[in-house]
Amino acid sequence: MNWAEVWTRQYEASSRLRQTGDCASTWDSKERALEFLNMSRENPERIELVLARLPITRTSRILDIGAGPGTLAIPFAERAGFVTAVEPSPGMAEVMKEQARKANLSNLTILQKRWEDVEPETDLTEKYDIIIASYSLGMPDISTAIDKMQMVSNGQIWLFWFAGTTSWEQYLK
Repeated sequence: MNWAEVWTRQYEASSRLRQTGDCASTWDSKERALEFLNMSRENPERIELVLARLPITRTSRILDIGAGPGTLAIPFAERAGFVTAVEPSPGMAEVMKEQARKANLSNLTILQKRWEDVEPETDLTEKYDIIIASYSLGMPDISTAIDKMQMVSNGQIWLFWFAGTTSWEQYLK
């Protein structure tokens, strides 16, 4: 079975995508992004679990794909040497910038693009020790997306996704 093809079929069949056009556009408004940030703060155990499991050092270079409002990118930047957050949604990127300013972080770069549109040769300057995509794999061609992650990795790639039907897919059916 070709799992990349299965992924693409599931992506195209997603009822959420039929309503919004793509995953990122759901979070275009700052208000929606703030709602998401507040919701993610209701589960600090998940954030702490991720932070505890990743081999982050003061010299780590981390790439956070689909970083949202900085749920993980901000704590990463507080612990690592350098963080690049790829986030296409204007609302999410704006909230993340505000969170970085509040935390007085200077080692976080926000690249406001979809991962599919990132050109590693021009958009990313070096390879990364840790690459993470946490519940942000709304990409139609998962095989190409992962290949690109491998191109810019000199360490580990961590992918988090849902098992089974997501709550929003249940809700939107």
